[in-house]
Amino acid sequence: MPARYHILRLSPGRTGRRAFSSTKAVGGTGKKWNILFFGSDDFSCSILEKVIQKDLASHIHVVVPSSKRIGRNRQELYIPELLTLSQRLSLPTTTWTRPFTLPSTFSDTRSPTNLLLSASFGHLIPSSVIDAFPHTQALNVHPSLLPRWRGPAPVFWTLLNGDKHTGVTIQELQKGAFDGGRILGQVHTNVGLEDDYAILLGRLKESAGDLTVDVLKNFDKYKAQIQTQDMNGVSHAPKITRDHARINWDEWDRATLHLYNRALRHKV
Repeated sequence: MPARYHILRLSPGRTGRRAFSSTKAVGGTGKKWNILFFGSDDFSCSILEKVIQKDLASHIHVVVPSSKRIGRNRQELYIPELLTLSQRLSLPTTTWTRPFTLPSTFSDTRSPTNLLLSASFGHLIPSSVIDAFPHTQALNVHPSLLPRWRGPAPVFWTLLNGDKHTGVTIQELQKGAFDGGRILGQVHTNVGLEDDYAILLGRLKESAGDLTVDVLKNFDKYKAQIQTQDMNGVSHAPKITRDHARINWDEWDRATLHLYNRALRHKV
């Protein structure tokens, strides 16, 4: 299991463009990574912070979904947490659109240091973008032990199912589908009987950052042990809807209510 590190803490008033050095060898390439980072939420923020803290990139360009109105009567404006972080760090940032234009810093598709890294992005990254990166250098960080719980809500379904174990997977991005790529690395964690969504996600964020750092530092080792997912173990984690929060008092027992409480408490 990779070593554990403290997440970089950023002060609200921090300004100025983030400076990256470019001398430290990583991943067997002799240079640091030139990263195109796709993400949206706190899970992806934790990963980006760890990569920056461990000085693994010569350049990072961030891609985020559009801000949008959400909630009852669309009165609340959702701004991706990753956008707030990237602006605070003065990282170059692009809002996701289709078709997507690759930033000019990734125009040399033969560069061995170019890396696409995604986490909780929520949109299918086109094959044309994946193909612009070297083989096995378009990756995704997913908070489950794939092939279990493919999809947008793995933490919710882990808790609702009463799983005793989960973890984080770093996989190769699959063209045309979510969460079916070959696996470079995984880290496991136990799920406590009283763990709720916030507690478990906090632990997975730490594990995801640590695993990402280890994979980027030792990329050739992980690439050499890449494995295809076992289709016999596939399960799906669809998006949470309002129907999931409707309590069936006539059919649910105390144990089921407890599982729903653990999985949905953060939404209350």
